[in-house]
Parts: sequence; structure tokens; C-alpha cells
Amino acid sequence: MLCAVNYAEILIGPVRAGVEDRVRQMLAQLSIEVVSVDSDLAERAAAVRVQTGLKLPDAFALATAVQAERRGHADVELASFDERVRKAYAGLRSDTP
Repeated sequence: MLCAVNYAEILIGPVRAGVEDRVRQMLAQLSIEVVSVDSDLAERAAAVRVQTGLKLPDAFALATAVQAERRGHADVELASFDERVRKAYAGLRSDTP
């Protein structure tokens, strides 16, 4: 799952280069679903931002992962190159019953 906010972020460079279709194809090949931002996800992202101090796009990524876990998706994994984001996610997971 990929939050629409984070999808927009990753599309910026490819749109500039005129190769956004490659991103769409990659997501389809990897069976990655782009999820819309509804009020529940927005509220969760705001709470994650307050709790972690991360920037809002990172908070949306974490909120999407947490929401997926709470909906019963197995093997949820957050992919990020940012160590702060990974640590925040680990902390949120340990706080979640």
C-alpha cells in the first residue's frame, strides 16, 4: 500500500522527466495499491506527526502502515531510506496493542 500523498511525492521527478508511466508500471508489477486519503488516515497522520515530530509526508507513510496493520494485513513493512522514519515506525508498532 502506498498513500496517495507519498505517491505524489515519488511522481515529481518522473513527471518532470516525462516518464511517470514507468512508475505506474512498476507499482502495477509490484502489486502496490495507492490508497486515498480519507479523514481516518488524515487524523492518524496528524497524530503520528505530533507523536514523532516527523514531516507530514513521512507521517502519512507511517499512518498508512499502521492503518494496514490494524485492518489485519499480514506482513506490513515500511520501506524508507530514512532511519528516523524506520525508528519512529518501530516505536509506533511497539506502542500498538
